[in-house]
Amino acid sequence: MPAKRKTEPGARRRGKRADRADRADRRGRVDWLWVAGFLARLGVAGVVLGGVLVLLLRHRDVRALVHYSEPPEELTMPVQGVPPSAVKSTWGDPRSGQRTHEGIDIFARRGTPVLTAAPGEIIRVGRDRLGGNVVWVSGSGGCLYYYAHLDRFASGLRVGQAVTSGFTLGQVGTSGNARGTPPHLHFGIYPGSNAFRAVDPAPLLQARAHVVPLPSLVVVASQSFVGD
Repeated sequence: MPAKRKTEPGARRRGKRADRADRADRRGRVDWLWVAGFLARLGVAGVVLGGVLVLLLRHRDVRALVHYSEPPEELTMPVQGVPPSAVKSTWGDPRSGQRTHEGIDIFARRGTPVLTAAPGEIIRVGRDRLGGNVVWVSGSGGCLYYYAHLDRFASGLRVGQAVTSGFTLGQVGTSGNARGTPPHLHFGIYPGSNAFRAVDPAPLLQARAHVVPLPSLVVVASQSFVGD
């Protein structure tokens, strides 16, 4: 077994100084190869991110949210002729199936026009188990607006249709799980700024909604009734 070579203390100190000097020299120089690689990776990441953004913007819902991101100055009461003072908040109240109420119920005579609360683009017209006949609008403020329990849809209503505030979507009814209850509109607002979680529409309507008059309207004043 070869004998270990003894290193003189002075040689060790000189070696350490040389190592420190070498590291300092490397820190002082710019590693252009590393910089070029970093910039290349950054460029690729930018291309990928840009591609994802383009794909998202091609999707109708996202494109509409971007287009209608400006908050509305005021809202339109979504049931024609009903004053904001008649709106009572039931948002968050317990519902069947361990659900909570993600909106408010606006009671009115069957057939009363349902109006868009804000301008936007229709992203869904259809039917589901709870809401019955429903319309989703991607609209002002980057929000999704939900209209449910409609008796019927307005003629010619279609996905992709741009709508102004106060546009007629259909009529108040009792479709879905509202069957057997007084006619009403279930109205919900889902802001993008809240990760599309529901917020209470009542304070928003009470603070800045205007009414489209309907002289013949008779508002159902049964606020004790629990809608869905």
